[in-house]
Amino acid sequence: MEKTKIMKSKWALVPVAILIILVVSEFAWYYPYTSPRPVSLQVFNSNSTNNALNMEFLISSDIPSNITVTAIPVTTEQVDMPVYVFYDENYSTQGIGSDWSLIHRLWEHLKIDLKLRNYHGDVELVDAKELQSIFTSNESSVVIMAYGAFPSNVFSWEKNFVTPWIQSGGILIWFGWEPGYYTVDQGQGYITSDMPNQLHSEGIERLGFGGIFQPTFGEPYWITCEVRTPISEALDIRYNLIRTAPLLEKVTKVGGLALGKVGDVNSTGRISVSAIPLGQGQLVAFGRFIENMDESNPLSFYSVSRDISQILCSGVLHTSSATEFRRENYYLNAGEGEIENFAVSIKPDDKGVIVYGYNSIDSTGLLFFRDYIPVGQRK
Repeated sequence: MEKTKIMKSKWALVPVAILIILVVSEFAWYYPYTSPRPVSLQVFNSNSTNNALNMEFLISSDIPSNITVTAIPVTTEQVDMPVYVFYDENYSTQGIGSDWSLIHRLWEHLKIDLKLRNYHGDVELVDAKELQSIFTSNESSVVIMAYGAFPSNVFSWEKNFVTPWIQSGGILIWFGWEPGYYTVDQGQGYITSDMPNQLHSEGIERLGFGGIFQPTFGEPYWITCEVRTPISEALDIRYNLIRTAPLLEKVTKVGGLALGKVGDVNSTGRISVSAIPLGQGQLVAFGRFIENMDESNPLSFYSVSRDISQILCSGVLHTSSATEFRRENYYLNAGEGEIENFAVSIKPDDKGVIVYGYNSIDSTGLLFFRDYIPVGQRK
């Protein structure tokens, strides 16, 4: 009898042991994201002239590090707006969009990536009803639509709550088909392009981006590009699909920015990631969907989360296509430090400069730094 009691007592410890293993595993997984390595960047002694902002900064590391520092002039001080990721399993993805599980994992990683970069806005999932509330209230926010279509309660033949929201200052980050081309009803099954609720090219026009996106048919899915633009190089934007991306000349003509890579002549000069202004807001368009691939692949939710975080935190969405920016790379051995004199060209409308520092993906150290340096009185 006593032996039986001892055996039962031991088995009672099994759930406790399993719980301890799970907690330790979770800690081991997230520890690198919550405990930055000993790498630091400090900006001091800034002053302005009519056409430049001059500053000094100290960068140091206790371990070998590969660090990029960018300084991007901005026309307004950056505000960390709330970020909403559309997620609603009542809307089918069959025949049209990314699987909801991928979108959920994108959200999970985006929360961590933005927190690492000291982004102060909330990062939340929203369903179709909540999305309508955001759009109709004209709330200044970032909405990520990785689904590939709009739910019909916010954009359809009868209604358009999206365009006024963007025009009033919203930032729409879009993946998939050309924005406005498809719309989906709640509970709708398999989705095809010949259904009467699809707006096609007229949807792009109604949204405000007619002439910028040109739907193509019969092309292979995997049209990629590897030619980096200056911003892609500065922020290490890696996404490279351009199947539904706009042309470079169309984006720059309306004052937009080439954030990603650009196709060569054979890829018709489309941009993998672009920022297109509309009123006071912007559309940030990725050239296709996110994919379920390994972490190193530029189409994976890991890499896409990083791209989005780099764009939102660097200040690049608050600059203009005519603005120059500064970028430098630093390779530091353990215990090394550098004091750098940094001059950044500024325009009359620039109100300040965002200094943004980050480690390369393969670097040992972990540094994410950003600071807003006001232009001040020009000499």
